Amino acid sequence: MEEIRFYLKIIVIYSDINYLDFGGKIKNIKICSFHLISRSRMRGKILFFSKQKRYGFIKTNKLSDDLYFHESNYPSRYTPHKDQNVEFKVTNTNKGREAVDIYVLRYDE
Repeated sequence: MEEIRFYLKIIVIYSDINYLDFGGKIKNIKICSFHLISRSRMRGKILFFSKQKRYGFIKTNKLSDDLYFHESNYPSRYTPHKDQNVEFKVTNTNKGREAVDIYVLRYDE
């Protein structure tokens, strides 16, 4: 069984909107909207990265297979290296699972 963490984030937006009605009078509307954002993220370590081919693999205890990732899914300010702790989303592609939206964990978070 694979375990995936879920993070829930609720964003509440209050808006106070003024507009002109058809008679030229200023009207006011107060709007409140709720947005629920859920993200499933996993943690792992970089197992291998090829600078020439720009891809690598991530090892995680939650999945039996190593996850492929491409450098384009990695933060541009970091260079992937072996044993680097990362957090990521898993997506299914026609070639199998892939790690995307990779975030580098600092100081073994």
